[in-house]
Amino acid sequence: MPEAQTTMIKNLSAAFTAAGVDVKGLLAKIGDLGTLTTTQRASLVGALNELKTGIDAAVKIDDAKTQAGTTWSSTKINSAINAAISALVSGAPEALDTIKEVADAINTNKDAITALQQIAAGHVKFDAAQTLNDTQKQQARENIDAVSAAQLAAKLNGTVAKVGEVSGGGTDPAAVSLDTLTDEGEFFVAKAVGRPAGVGGDYQNLMVSVRKSGNTLEQTVRGIDGGRGRIFVRHGTVATGGDNAGQVAWEAFAEVGAAVDLSGYATNAALAATDTKAQKGVDDAAAAKAQADKGVQDAATAMTVAEKANGDLTTFKTNIGDTTVDFAAVYTAARDAK
Repeated sequence: MPEAQTTMIKNLSAAFTAAGVDVKGLLAKIGDLGTLTTTQRASLVGALNELKTGIDAAVKIDDAKTQAGTTWSSTKINSAINAAISALVSGAPEALDTIKEVADAINTNKDAITALQQIAAGHVKFDAAQTLNDTQKQQARENIDAVSAAQLAAKLNGTVAKVGEVSGGGTDPAAVSLDTLTDEGEFFVAKAVGRPAGVGGDYQNLMVSVRKSGNTLEQTVRGIDGGRGRIFVRHGTVATGGDNAGQVAWEAFAEVGAAVDLSGYATNAALAATDTKAQKGVDDAAAAKAQADKGVQDAATAMTVAEKANGDLTTFKTNIGDTTVDFAAVYTAARDAK
C-alpha cells in the first residue's frame, strides 16, 4: 500500500477514534434517557420542551405583585419578614424584643399580672360585654350617678311603675306603704297602706305621683272611694344629715277641693227642701198676685158702678128740686087755711 494511502487511512482512523471518544463522552454526560422523570424519554429535545412548558406554567417571581400565580423573590420575602418583625418589636427594649423574653417576663411577674387583671376586672367595661351581679350594678350606677332601667322607666313621662305587683299573674298583690314611695315618678299601687285618713276600704288601686325639688317631696294620690273620685296631696321633707339622713318626714294628707270644716254648709237634702219651699213661695206669690189683680179689676168695676150711681143720683136730685121745703108745714098750712 502506498505511503500516501497509509497516511490518509491513519488520519481517518484517528478522526473517527476522536469522534467516537467525543460521542461516548457526550452520551455519558446525557445519561440514560429512560431514567428521565418526564413523560418524554425517547428524545432529549422532547424532554426539554416538556420541562420548559412546566416552567412556563409554574409560579413566577414578581416583586411588584401580590396575587395568585406569582411569588416574591427571596430578597423581597426576607425584607417583608424583617419589616414584620420590626413592627412587632416596635421599639421594645432589647431585654423584651423576642417572644421568648416576653414569655419569661410574664412568667416571672405573673403574680403582679394577676393582680392587675383582678383590678381591671373590677372596672365597668365600655368596649365588651360584661357580667355583673346586682350589687356590682348598683355600685357602678352610684359611682357614675346613673339609674337602672327600672328606675329610668319609672321616671319617664307616661311610664307607670307597678309597685307590689304579683309576678306570674297572681291575684293578691303585696301591700305597699305610701310612705316608702319617695322616688320621683308615677306609680300604680294595687294594695296600699298608710292611706289618707277618712277614706273607705275600697280606696285602693291608687295612682301615686311623686315629684321632688331639692329636699322637698310632693306626693299626689288619686283613687275612687265609694264611687266618688278623691285626690289627696301631701308634702315631705328629706333629712340631709345626722342619723336620719335620707329619711322622709311626711305631713298629713290634704284632700283637693274639700273644706276643712263642712259643718256650716247645707246638705243636698237641706238644699232640696229649701228649693221646694222657695218654689212654693213663688207659686203662692203668683196666686196672691192673681187674686190682687182680680181685686183691682173688681174695684175698677165697682168704681164704674159707683160713678154711674152718683150720676143717677144727681139727675134724681135735679128732678126732685129743692129738698129743703118743710112739707109738714105745707100740709099744716093747707089744713088750717080758712
